[in-house]
Amino acid sequence: MMRTTLLACASVAVLAANASSQELNYADYEMLFGEPVTVGATGTPQRASDVPVNMTIITAEEIRHSGARDVIEVLRRHAGLDVQRTGQTSAAISVRGMNIDSGRVRVLINGRDTFRNYEGVTLWAALPVNMEEIRQIEIVRGPSTALYGANAVTGVINIITYNPLFEDSSNATVRVGFEGHREFTGHTTFQLPDNRGGIRLSYGQGEFDRFDAGLNSLQRSTRGEPEYERVSLDSLFQLADSLQAGFEYTQFEGDSRMLNATGDQSDAVADDDSIKAFITGETSLGVWRFQGHQNNQSETRISVIDTGSGPFSFDQTVEAESTAFSLSNVSKPTASIGLRLSAGFQEDSVAQFGGSIADNTGDVSYTTWYAAGLVDWSISSTLNLATSLRLDQLESERTAIDLPLAPFVNDDFDGFTVVSANIGLNWTASNGDRFRFTYARGFNAPNLFRIGGQLIDASATFPGFGGIGGNPLDEPEISQQYEASWQRNLAGINGAVSASLFYRTDDDIVRSAVSGFIFPSPSGLLYMGAGQVGSAETLGFEIELGGETSAGFDWDLRYSYADTESDVASQLPAGSIGFTANILPIFTLDYFDGRSSEHIFTATGTWTSDRYWVDGLVQYKSGYDSYAGAIALPGQTTATSIDAVTVLNLTVGYEITDNLAFVVAGEGLLDDQRQEVISVLSTADRRVWGALTWDF
Repeated sequence: MMRTTLLACASVAVLAANASSQELNYADYEMLFGEPVTVGATGTPQRASDVPVNMTIITAEEIRHSGARDVIEVLRRHAGLDVQRTGQTSAAISVRGMNIDSGRVRVLINGRDTFRNYEGVTLWAALPVNMEEIRQIEIVRGPSTALYGANAVTGVINIITYNPLFEDSSNATVRVGFEGHREFTGHTTFQLPDNRGGIRLSYGQGEFDRFDAGLNSLQRSTRGEPEYERVSLDSLFQLADSLQAGFEYTQFEGDSRMLNATGDQSDAVADDDSIKAFITGETSLGVWRFQGHQNNQSETRISVIDTGSGPFSFDQTVEAESTAFSLSNVSKPTASIGLRLSAGFQEDSVAQFGGSIADNTGDVSYTTWYAAGLVDWSISSTLNLATSLRLDQLESERTAIDLPLAPFVNDDFDGFTVVSANIGLNWTASNGDRFRFTYARGFNAPNLFRIGGQLIDASATFPGFGGIGGNPLDEPEISQQYEASWQRNLAGINGAVSASLFYRTDDDIVRSAVSGFIFPSPSGLLYMGAGQVGSAETLGFEIELGGETSAGFDWDLRYSYADTESDVASQLPAGSIGFTANILPIFTLDYFDGRSSEHIFTATGTWTSDRYWVDGLVQYKSGYDSYAGAIALPGQTTATSIDAVTVLNLTVGYEITDNLAFVVAGEGLLDDQRQEVISVLSTADRRVWGALTWDF
């Protein structure tokens, strides 16, 4: 339920002024505020309604009552998100329309980026976190590059786990259900004497039957039953009264399903690991934080293609690495002004791969330097202005072999500079109504494959073509959004009503090689390369109404509308000779108008009484027109229409003791099968399971 406002804006300034170098003790701040808080936007504790972006905070209580087995179904409950289930543990998720590849939403775990920069997507199946160790999930709607970093184009999902220094949290959960569902997750916290440190260990393992509707015999044989295993360690140590240090390690290995930028889908086995370390200290100049992390991401992809002579399968292995360092400072030079300054470095690289002799002969990489600043000004007790600016300098490089079938060589790789901004004005009227007015400018860098990370000899399949690959001349996609929102507390229903109206533009949209442009190569053959296909604009709004009855029924009604109009094929990159669609039987590029439901209505409700609870979700999503892949291979349908779908999720829970609970839950209960995404290979089916969860 949307929580009532309990404290005035002035409380935020007091808390921020008293913020120390410690990592946030969420429990204490929640008790003081009477509602969830965040530090993600400005670096100081704030309620979601006070930050300079449209943010929703999902609490651990909501996650528990929902009975959801993954983050995907928790996100489905909230306005502005289009969730398209593609597999047992995977989905395409967009914020405010244009659900083209899940590549425009940045997903963080405790502030660590999980984005796969080589493909430009989030692999939801590979998130190394158990549901029971999540303290809260923060949803940010709209471009947020200046606040959260590159590729936060339409939104940010920030997953926060329990802090091992301040919170004692241990749990073991077993789930068993239909369709081969078997899953175990657990975590435990160890705390050192005198509150000098805390360590949390977690483990998860599961296996499921696949979604197998629409598969041919070869696809059934090449696609195994999904399974996963994940491990993580999270620690925080109090080195001195004003000095803390932390370390995190995660590992994931398991099956996944990826929605590619072309609209096609790939099965893959992912093998990822990450490390993160940080140190924070308080000085007379404010709170300083130095952090570094490294993500190692590996995938073995299994693809099945039919070019007219029958289906055949092939495997590809991708190896990628991302390393980042940052330094930040949060201070309050005056009682009404807060500052956050930061600078950092990041390098992302992927080994060249494909079907050519250039395979694994070198890397394609980005090197990024950035500097950012935020000013949070409490003009009065009812008026607050936050302004954030960020400057990114990116340099791309390729060290692979130059081949005559490609029109680009390593010397063509270059860099670009881009400015991002987030400006938010929050005003509380005399009657308690809250108004927020924001402007945001963000950017999405072309992923490494689109600038040159994939070079495939295409002559065998497409005579006359020398290769399929990237285009190092592509520049960033730029998104700008204007938004106005309003919220009013309603004492009569012990709840609130809110509404948001937004307008977003997306310019210089980059599409992948097989839906991009034709370039003449030095060998005389043609080359299909990525290109910037045009622009789009999205107009939409969200309305939410929620309350709580005296009988313990907590309810919310949410409606989202997002309509995208695109103007593609309006520009040609230098050196190109036209669109692929004019030469090959390839579906029109004008597909940004679809890919998402314009209308999404969601109703959720939770009833609690003594030791029982019942939680339900009903969601209606309007149909949309789209395409299933860029190339019209024999027997393959390109254009497709997705019918309207209604999703029903239901959970019934019983607390056997204060620490032991039994839950029965189900997803997609209305239909044996449903299709939310363009590929018929990802027809979702009904899932029901039981769970026994023990807090100790």
